[in-house]
Amino acid sequence: MVTAFSFTTDAWADTPAISFDAWRAGGAFRYQLSLDGYRSVECEGTASEEEIVRLVGLASAWKPCYFRPVLDDNNWTVEWRDGNRLESRQGNNAFPPDWGQFVELVSKFQNRSEA
Repeated sequence: MVTAFSFTTDAWADTPAISFDAWRAGGAFRYQLSLDGYRSVECEGTASEEEIVRLVGLASAWKPCYFRPVLDDNNWTVEWRDGNRLESRQGNNAFPPDWGQFVELVSKFQNRSEA
C-alpha cells in the first residue's frame, strides 16, 4: 500500500519547476504542490488513493534512471513508499515516454487547491 509520494523537477521547456509531496492521512492523501521549485507551498489539499496510485503506476513502469549528456542540467526525481520499501526513478536531461502525461496529472492538483 502506497503511503507517500514525492516528485521534483527543474524547469524544462515551458514548464516551471515542480515540487509535489503527498502522504497518507486517513482514507486519503494530503498533498503540497509548488510550481516555483523552492518547496514553498503554493497549494495544498487532498487527493484520493486512486490518483496517487495512478501516478505510481506510471512511474513504476519507468527505468530506474534516464540520462542524456548535455550542457544544461534538467533533473527530476520521483519517489514513493510502498510499505517498508522505498522506490525511486530519476533522470537528467532524459525523460520516459509518458512524461508529459505524468506532469499534466501532477499539475492538475494546482487547479483544485484548498489553499
